[in-house]
Amino acid sequence: MKQRRENKKSFNVLIDKEKFDKLEHKLQKDNKTKKQWLEEKIEQDVKK
Repeated sequence: MKQRRENKKSFNVLIDKEKFDKLEHKLQKDNKTKKQWLEEKIEQDVKK
């Protein structure tokens, strides 16, 4: 468990419920997890 914490960090934010519901619906439709989606977005932004 300690090793895992050395390589991982938590990322938590509060967003509007309506936006979150729309995102969840889109992710279900695309068959993606929130983690997969966020990692893709981070990679896109980091590459810029």
